[in-house]
Amino acid sequence: MSGLQRLACLLALVAALGGCIDSEGPQIQVDLSQSEFESPAIVRFTVHNGGDTYAYFSGCESPIPVVLEKETNGTWMEAGDFNTSCTGVRAQLPLQPGASHVDSIPVTEASHYRLSVWFGSSIQAPYAYASRSDDFQVH
Repeated sequence: MSGLQRLACLLALVAALGGCIDSEGPQIQVDLSQSEFESPAIVRFTVHNGGDTYAYFSGCESPIPVVLEKETNGTWMEAGDFNTSCTGVRAQLPLQPGASHVDSIPVTEASHYRLSVWFGSSIQAPYAYASRSDDFQVH
């Protein structure tokens, strides 16, 4: 085998292995403690990073801020004062690969909801992606 053929084989091997070890980035999942609640409700949720890199969040009063969304006539809209409580300087908060964060938010009005979490794979872009919980009902 010539040197050029060896080089071509080596490059092919590196390319093949590179496809196996590429970073998949943060993989954020938002899980709820249950799917139905009685009003007034404390909705407990877990944010888990199942990816292989840190996820970054733009923090406010909560280590991982969430957006409460309400479904009205088939459209999801932000709901509640919880989303407007974030003012001032925002910290960049990381969640390491494999880590989880458990938190809760109050929901007082009976309706159909979900939670959204915005995150990024770098400090410079904490709003690049969104992950949403399953829908839940408050009675």
